[in-house]
Amino acid sequence: MTYWQTKKRKDGTLEWVEYPRFDVDTEIRKLIPEKLGRDYALASNTDQDPPEGHLTAIERNLLKTVNEHISGLQSWHNRIAGDMNAKINETWEQIYTDKSLKAISNDFKIDAHRHFNDFKNEKQKLLQNHDLATRELNSFKQKNKLRDRHQAYYAESNTLYFAILFVALVIEGGANAYFFPNDMGLLGGFVTAFGISLANIVFCFLVGWGFLRWINYDISNHEHRSKHLFFRILSAIGFLISLVLIFGLHCSVAQYRENAQKYLEISSALDATIIMESLSFDPRGLQDMESLVLILIGTAISILACYKGYNFDDPYPGFGKVYRKWKELDDLVSDINKEKNSKLLVDYKNAVSKVDEFLDKPNVLEKELKILESDIQTQLACAKSYHEQARQGGFALLTIFRNTVQEIRNDLSCLPVNQNLIEDLNQLDPEEMEKNVLENLQLKLNKLEEIREKYFKTKDSVIQELSETLDKWTNEDVTQIGSGLKVEIEENEFA
Repeated sequence: MTYWQTKKRKDGTLEWVEYPRFDVDTEIRKLIPEKLGRDYALASNTDQDPPEGHLTAIERNLLKTVNEHISGLQSWHNRIAGDMNAKINETWEQIYTDKSLKAISNDFKIDAHRHFNDFKNEKQKLLQNHDLATRELNSFKQKNKLRDRHQAYYAESNTLYFAILFVALVIEGGANAYFFPNDMGLLGGFVTAFGISLANIVFCFLVGWGFLRWINYDISNHEHRSKHLFFRILSAIGFLISLVLIFGLHCSVAQYRENAQKYLEISSALDATIIMESLSFDPRGLQDMESLVLILIGTAISILACYKGYNFDDPYPGFGKVYRKWKELDDLVSDINKEKNSKLLVDYKNAVSKVDEFLDKPNVLEKELKILESDIQTQLACAKSYHEQARQGGFALLTIFRNTVQEIRNDLSCLPVNQNLIEDLNQLDPEEMEKNVLENLQLKLNKLEEIREKYFKTKDSVIQELSETLDKWTNEDVTQIGSGLKVEIEENEFA
């Protein structure tokens, strides 16, 4: 059986180390009480025996090792008593080392004030940028006669916007590939048609995004009339030229298709001559209905691409860029108080959790002290068991010695054997452990009940303080306060 814990491990727990029991077999082999008894019987007679209940000099020497073992056990026992008292006090000190309930409330007040000031400073910087963006937006609207415009119109999702154009590209490319003859088959026709469709969509998108939007420039403002008038005229001319180019592109593609179809009827491959002939468009040369279908599909896709380009940003050039800058800052201004309150609520929940953990601390401490109490009782029982085992080991040595003497003398009445012979052995005094250590432990357990009662009496007021602090800082707008509210800190008293 393990006797007791004697040293700490690296993780702070106590390691159990065994105190050696009295090894009677080893002592019998070493001291040889049988031989000693034989020698004594041969060298003396009954007249030289000590009075009944007393020991011979040889027997006292036999019990010397037993007394040394018991003395070591007593020293070990006393040291353990001191260690246990220290362990009890160390465990007890844990309840005073952590912050009190009032300290948790005060810490929350300080954190709430600090977070409020952080958000206030962040808000002030953001408001300066927001105010500048607002003035720039109003200046742009005033300069360009857009006072009635409350918001800009533009694509909310560029991914979705271009996905629609990609679908249009696939549809036009697929249609062109189906109608196009090619010496490489359907795949070759699709590659050719895809290139033509890509050029059509990109060009028309840029026409809508550029020329069509520039036509919206306001020319009533005398300050920028000449500049805006120039852009409007340029965009009108550019748009008309673009229409001609787009119409020419679709007609040339249709004529290229018919020329290629005729050429493949007499040849197995196309050459550059067919492409060059298609550039000189002659509407009278179109004889196939499929060519007209290609022109209609291409025109429809061109109109869609122009429309998408026109609405990709606000129709009035520059307004979308100024508005988006303002809108991004305005959203941040709207969300800053929500973010502040969200973080404040997290701090509040953490503080409440600390209160709950603090209230559970007496329970945890009581459990640890109960474990120590159980260990102490085990140590006491173990020490008494070791002491009794050593006493019986000494009694075994005496029994062997006296039985040998009686046998040689053939006299069972000489040197009688009884338990009184070991009464003079050293005693183990558990009084210090039983009185000092257990009384100290019980005193701590009784005090623990008082502390637990005091904790629960204080809990409601502390939770109320936390709630009031949360409400106070939640209801404050960081945009409408100067230096922040006063933080009232209560004394950091126990519990």
